[in-house]
Amino acid sequence: MPDEKVLQVAILIWGCVFCAIAALCMFLSSNYDREKRRYLILMESFASLLLLMDAMAHIFSGYPGVPGSVMVRISSFLVFLLSDVVLHCFHIYVCVYLFSKRERRTLKRVKAGYVIAAAGAAFVVISQFTHWYYYIDGDNCYHRAPLYIMSILLTVAGMFIDLTLLLQYKKRVSRKL
Repeated sequence: MPDEKVLQVAILIWGCVFCAIAALCMFLSSNYDREKRRYLILMESFASLLLLMDAMAHIFSGYPGVPGSVMVRISSFLVFLLSDVVLHCFHIYVCVYLFSKRERRTLKRVKAGYVIAAAGAAFVVISQFTHWYYYIDGDNCYHRAPLYIMSILLTVAGMFIDLTLLLQYKKRVSRKL
């Protein structure tokens, strides 16, 4: 592996370990409300897995044969899918923190956040057959496809919804948090 690739993989694995440790600390902690803690643990765990899969995609990119082909495809798919899953977990955490169960069922922006995360995940699955977001060439190398930007825009839209909720209901967020 070239030096730049080794550095990228090392940073991704370090981030993976950091998120896994954060998830473990949350799991062992009792300082948080049970429901909030569950979504923080899930978010950190999925982020850890996402970073690991991104590292695997870098490691196996261009790796010849069936093992390289399988690993590049699985890891690339999971990087895109887990991005939407982490977004979904964050959205749920924000909503659990800000709203009662009743409010979460009635607010349109809360529902929109769920729809965006689900749409993002559905488009990732569809992209496996249509190559909207990316494709893997014959040498097992990842390439972005023309609609790659759509994966980013959906994620940004979901984060924007969470930002507007946090700004509008900022008085419900404790100073400590």
